[in-house]
Order: sequence, then C-alpha cells, then structure tokens
Amino acid sequence: MEYTFADVGTPAGGKPYIIDLNVGYNVSYLDQIYLPVALAPCRTEPCNSPDPTAVGYLGTIQSVNNFRSTLTQFSNTQGWPLYNDSLDDATRPRLPGTDNVLVDRVNVVEKHQPSQFTAPGVAVQNLINQWNICTSNAANTNNCPQYKIYQEINNYFRANYALYRKASSTDCPPSTSYPVPAALTPLNIMPYVYGWVPFNSGCPPSFNALATSPGPKQVFDQALFDYVHSLQYNYRSAKLPQQFFNPFVDLVHGKLQANGYAFSVDDAVGYQNNPGEGLIVAIGGASGLPNGQPIVPPTDFTTDFVVNLGDSKAQQRPMWTSYGICKNSADTQFPPLAPGAPVDTPQIIVDTVAYQISPAQPCTITVTDANTRTYQFTIQMPVPWPSHSGTGFDAQVVTCVNKNDGWCTDINELSTQAPNPQFVLFTPPPLPP
Repeated sequence: MEYTFADVGTPAGGKPYIIDLNVGYNVSYLDQIYLPVALAPCRTEPCNSPDPTAVGYLGTIQSVNNFRSTLTQFSNTQGWPLYNDSLDDATRPRLPGTDNVLVDRVNVVEKHQPSQFTAPGVAVQNLINQWNICTSNAANTNNCPQYKIYQEINNYFRANYALYRKASSTDCPPSTSYPVPAALTPLNIMPYVYGWVPFNSGCPPSFNALATSPGPKQVFDQALFDYVHSLQYNYRSAKLPQQFFNPFVDLVHGKLQANGYAFSVDDAVGYQNNPGEGLIVAIGGASGLPNGQPIVPPTDFTTDFVVNLGDSKAQQRPMWTSYGICKNSADTQFPPLAPGAPVDTPQIIVDTVAYQISPAQPCTITVTDANTRTYQFTIQMPVPWPSHSGTGFDAQVVTCVNKNDGWCTDINELSTQAPNPQFVLFTPPPLPP
C-alpha cells in the first residue's frame, strides 16, 4: 500500500504553490501478494461510523484465512511459484507477481543464477510457451487466437530495444547494476513486456521512453490499449487456460475479486485520489471502513457503455432514485449523495457482453425519479457502436420505449473508436414535477 496526504501543484505562472489536502492511495499486488488489505479515505474525523455516501474501498475485504486459502489453491493447481524465504511457509503463502517470476526465469535459465522461488509449474510454462508460439512465424488463429496483438507488442518492444542499442555511450553508458542483454531472446524480452518498461538501463529516466520510442503517439496508444484490454485481461475471454496472457491477473481480479494493481499499468482502479483528513486501513475484513462496498471501477469501453443522467439539481427537478438494467423495473437504488454535493448526475455502466445484448436480445434501461416517474429506452446492440458525433442518437443503437417521450428523444450519443473508444449516452434531467 502507498499513500500521500496532500497534492502540491503550481499555477500557470509558477508560485504560489497550491496545496490540495487530498488523500492519494493505492494497493499494489504487482511485485508480490500475501495479505488482504482495503483502503479508504477518512473524509472527516472521527471516522468511526458507517457512511453510505463515502467512497468505496480499494483492495479487498476478504478474511486472512480465505485469502491465503485462495493463494495456496492457485499455487497448487497452477504451479505458481512461492518465495523461498524463512518468512514464508505453507501457512503464510507469498506469491511473486508475473514480472518478478519472468526476471527470475531469465536469471536462472540465461544467467545460471539460483532462483528466489520454488520451481515454477504449468501456468508459468504455459505463458512462456504461448509467448514463443504467438510471436513466431508459425503463429496462426488456431495455435494463438490473439497472435496479431502479441506480434504488435513484440515488434514495438524490439524496436524500442534497437533504439536503445543505437544510443551513444555518452547519452547512455552501460550499467553494471542492471545490464541489458547484448541480444534479445524470446525469454529475456518478456520481463520488459510484462513490466511495460523501456530498455534504458544506465540512461536518464526519460531516455527511450515507450511513449515516443519508437512511436508515434498513435501507434503507442493503440499498442497500450491492446496490451491492457486484449492481453492482460484476456482471461475473461480466452477459451483455454493455456491461452491466458497473465494468469496472475486472473488470480487478483478474478479469483480474489480484488481491485488494485495486478500489473504495472493496471490503472482502471489502481490509484485513487479523494478528499480526506486521513486514511483508513482495514486488514482481513471490512471493520472500520465507512462504506463496505468496493469502489466502482471506471467504464471499460471494450465491453461497456455508460449512461450519464442529466443533473437534477441545476433546474430543481426531482432527484434520480433508482435504475434497472435490461429490466422494465428499477430495482437498484442510486447511492445517496455526499453532504453538500452540488450536482445529482449518477452514472449507469452497462456491460454489453455480460448482459448478452444484441439485435435479437435488446436491453431496456429503466430509471425512476423521486416523483416515481419512470424513464426508459432500449439498447439494440453491443459495443463497439458506429461512430456518432454527440448530438442526438443513432437509431441503430437506441430506441425510445415510448415514441412520444420527449425526454428520451433528447438523449445524445457520443461514440468514438479505438485506440481511445468511448460509448456514452447523455440524458436530459428528470422532467419537472
């Protein structure tokens, strides 16, 4: 866990400095995983009572025993290594993250050094084999359904390595502490890929940055998008476990249902910054947390669209109260607003894959306000939707349940494509009382 208790910024002209008393915090399972922890900001002291308007927790509220049991089962069934250390034993499992496992594999196989871990098993061998197959000339849709993305990432990192090797000794003297291989192999490139780090050992930190080397920005943005959404999270869609790009992500986000960092650019929920006078740390349960619900992750536009409901406060309209997804009833309450909240603009995030939305199986979104008035519209297809400007909506995507409903016909749709896709519906505020 990492945290800070203030943000310091500078205005456009420099001084005076601006100090924002926010709490910044994250939970990282990137390097290793061994204990369940949940973090939440303390909005106002004392933080000793439930507060449903508070920010949800980051991390996990599993018990220590259940958490350790899941780690042990994953290690036993997947052959995932454990640390070789006097602090670790069968009752206190500690598992290394994927990047550390791969660094260790390079040290053992190519540098003939002793391992830090127990012997790796099937999951580690599978991901190494999968990388070798998918980046080879023999790759095809049968032996590697995502081989084009594997090769996109492999080519980008090989180009980054080539530019590093061309650097002059003045700009980038060789480093004795972290020597870079004189030649790339299918194995020794993997720690850089899984760590999402450039080849720049011995150089200034800004040298050979992935965002610009080889670039250009559009190519980098597409590579990063594909790496995160199509590879790191492919455990959700891969048909066979041996096709998982990173089974450790499945452990953290799938089996443990924990939010936080499972890999270095796992930023969906990994870092939080919220107003607060302190930080609450809960280990092995929810005791002490003001809100026992996890923080809501942002929209994943590879599968989701989001509905932004119009502000009820600006025009003194009845507040939004509840919603239903793919239902004719609104059976889920919106969280209460925080004290003094200036706007009432709740969001509804809809996973079009999980709800199996299609032209043959459309999905009706139902919303109610404080006057018990019901608002409805229907979604006709999963994302990605066709591009749309943000004014009005595409009739292929959205239809109004009541054709004469002026509220529905004023919905606006914004649809943009990869590498930065967005699929957003903006509704009007609730109707007047």
